[in-house]
Amino acid sequence: MPSIEVTAARGMGAVTGTNRPEPSVERKGSSDWRVALIVVAACVAVVAILRIVAAGGESAGQSTVATIPTPVVSASEGCANFARYWMEKSGVGVSAETIEGMSNCRRAADGTWFVPNGPRDPRLGDLPSLTDEEQAATADLRSELLAEIAALEATFPPALRRALDQIRDPSARAVRGHLREDWQTPVGPARGRYTRLVQAYLMAPERQRLADYVGWLMARRLSAFEEFQAACLGRADLAYLHNACSGVENALSVRYPPFPWELKDPLNLDAYLLAVARQLANS
Repeated sequence: MPSIEVTAARGMGAVTGTNRPEPSVERKGSSDWRVALIVVAACVAVVAILRIVAAGGESAGQSTVATIPTPVVSASEGCANFARYWMEKSGVGVSAETIEGMSNCRRAADGTWFVPNGPRDPRLGDLPSLTDEEQAATADLRSELLAEIAALEATFPPALRRALDQIRDPSARAVRGHLREDWQTPVGPARGRYTRLVQAYLMAPERQRLADYVGWLMARRLSAFEEFQAACLGRADLAYLHNACSGVENALSVRYPPFPWELKDPLNLDAYLLAVARQLANS
């Protein structure tokens, strides 16, 4: 948009033909300055008195700003809130399997929601897990995948490594996993750079097995999200929720490769190895 310059013209006083003396400008100006100085001196004196009076008060020495306490929601409570809203309160009515497929939340046999601490979490109940034979059959693949993930991380430039460290939360949060929810640490820039690097890295033929693993995780999450999206966007009476439903895609990084900590997550890795073992058994 072009800038607009405003020019102010200073008026010139007209010369009169009379010899009437003008009022003394200097006298008026000096009087105004004396008044101003008196006002400033009075303000300084008031501030000094107030500081002396407050020096021994209860608030003396306190430089921090009090904040309103807010309740801390646990990961389990966050999962329960997320699932309850999209399964019941919103009217979208998605299934528990859809919630599990696009998030890190899981539902126990008694109906409670939680974030599992690993594939051996007893709250997972009777979910399929690797047998001893399947573990032995996929042991080499597990080792190879973990080595490839480590090699991938070794290619990260220092700037990308720092960016990923900034967006990663050491504690697993509800729904989004280890991604921070702080607005001061936006995920987008780091995710974009990471995506470009991973795409280039996985193009090499010798990294086909890691590419298969990444593709499997992405396909599982995308499939669940598409079920979620169809349930929301397919109904005219839920038009007011369409933006929120579409926003879930970006919030959960649905169409982006999993972050390194997601690739190394034993729950994800075991689920993939179980799928591979069953495919081998059926071939």
